[in-house]
Amino acid sequence: MKRLRSVPISQNVENFDLPQGSYGSIMLEYDVTTASGQTGTRALAGTVEVEWNGETVIKTDVEALNLLNNVYGGIPEATFAAAGNNRMIVVLPLGLWTDPSNIWYIEKGDVVTVKLDFTNLASISTAGNVKIYGKSQIGVQGYLHKFITRKITAGAAGNIPDTYRINNISQVYLKDPATSNVTDVFLQKNGETLVQASVVSLKAYSAYIHLLETAVTMIAIDLGESRDVRENVGSDLNYEYTFSGAGTLNQYFSYISFTPDKEASSRAYAQMKLKSNIQRALS
Repeated sequence: MKRLRSVPISQNVENFDLPQGSYGSIMLEYDVTTASGQTGTRALAGTVEVEWNGETVIKTDVEALNLLNNVYGGIPEATFAAAGNNRMIVVLPLGLWTDPSNIWYIEKGDVVTVKLDFTNLASISTAGNVKIYGKSQIGVQGYLHKFITRKITAGAAGNIPDTYRINNISQVYLKDPATSNVTDVFLQKNGETLVQASVVSLKAYSAYIHLLETAVTMIAIDLGESRDVRENVGSDLNYEYTFSGAGTLNQYFSYISFTPDKEASSRAYAQMKLKSNIQRALS
């Protein structure tokens, strides 16, 4: 893991173009000292957006990604204290959460920009930095894993249906739906009903399938549990949420966009790199 960028928390925002390279992981670190009487939270870390040659790949709140790092990867740090050290780690999803082999191959001509807004965290901090790390990895970029936020608001009790016309949705995430007064969930993809269950049942199954031993506020609904990327192919996700009262549900979508040209160039680069490593080892 190599530090690519470090900016003072007082800067409030940061736009950083990732250097050329073959990346298996991109990690964000928020490490600050809060002012007297102030305690950091996940929500205060703000937002992250990634653009790949002008196309939005990730656009969400940092809190959601940290919670999902817990669901899929273990327990990344999130330590908060009043008038003390507050530290949080966030790993960006370069591939599907269940697919660590997909990489980002940034070559000449690519512009991949990480945009961070940590204004709220800066407002309660007296010192500290936000750091961006990258981990080099030889591999193949078969697709871009995209992650976006979509909120659902209900003014009163009732059902809210909608259709999201987007290709290759792999997962749907719900942040603490119970506090948003959501009781039941219906999801249909390609005309097939995949979810028709209560929030209580979905939370229990999410904890079971992701091997969670403690309760988390994020429910992860995997639409392709086989871990075969081909299972994610499809379009038009129909969903309906039942609200017991007024509330706003933070809903997130994870989906993929295949990149055949990038797959070819990243495969060629990987073969060249491996050949070079072997030649050095034998010399």
